[in-house]
Amino acid sequence: MTQDHEVWYRFEDSDNWEGTAPSYQKRELTVTRKTPKGVWLDNWGVGKFVLTDARKRFAYPTVELAFDSYVRRKENQKSRLESQLNAVKERLEQVKEGVVGELSRRFK
Repeated sequence: MTQDHEVWYRFEDSDNWEGTAPSYQKRELTVTRKTPKGVWLDNWGVGKFVLTDARKRFAYPTVELAFDSYVRRKENQKSRLESQLNAVKERLEQVKEGVVGELSRRFK
């Protein structure tokens, strides 16, 4: 099977409508135009410009680079969410201990 157009790749979370375990999907984006600085990709019918030498990109020319990017994005997301969760736990504990304001007595 031959391809007429160059394809770039992006991994994304897949929709989880069935209630099954979270998963991911590989998207193939067709290159519609090349420029000296980057490529234009067909992203669901809308053009998306991607710099070819950027550190972080929307899509990548190989499956391996796209998958590595997905893993890095998920690690960053996990770090941000853990930080948010820790902040919420700290604030909730402060409220329960009465450290934050007079209204905290209502929750004891």
